[in-house]
Amino acid sequence: MFATWVDARSRKYALNVEMVNLGRFVQLYQQEKGGYPESWDEMEVMYPKLKETFSMIQPSKRLSLMPGRLELPGRMVGATVLFISRDPLIRPGSWRIPFLKRPDWDAGPCYALLIEQDGGVGLRYLPAAQVAAIFASAGRPLPQPSGLGSFQHEKDYRFNEAVFWLLAGGLPVFVLWKVIRRIRSRGGAATK
Repeated sequence: MFATWVDARSRKYALNVEMVNLGRFVQLYQQEKGGYPESWDEMEVMYPKLKETFSMIQPSKRLSLMPGRLELPGRMVGATVLFISRDPLIRPGSWRIPFLKRPDWDAGPCYALLIEQDGGVGLRYLPAAQVAAIFASAGRPLPQPSGLGSFQHEKDYRFNEAVFWLLAGGLPVFVLWKVIRRIRSRGGAATK
């Protein structure tokens, strides 16, 4: 189980790293070509090993490039979205003990947006409702869902939560059962 937990931690961080590195590739493309790519195929012409390099996130299937400028409100004013995940996902790193979650930190399924701001790139996770509102106010449709299912870190999240609840609920029941058996066995031995 410990190995699974360690693997899960490395996968969730690898996802973030791959997305940020892909954003840097998009920036390099923009610097060399003078504009943002319209499709992943354009990126693959310039970087032929794009699919192999970013195999965990599968950019051409799971991510949607944002060719037109999409400005973000609030603290991210002036930020431009480079790409967005096609499906809402569980934020990597959001697994916590379920009853100790901070409501402002774990907002449920989020879209991953890679933004460019002040010459740098950054990964942001925004709640699905907020992203839908941003796209609606810009008059743009949300990207088509990929239909590929969960990322590996999401499967790990669900497994870890199931194990937690199994232990949290099963362990007290097991201990209670053992105590009752012991009490009954002592009571039966005393009457003989």
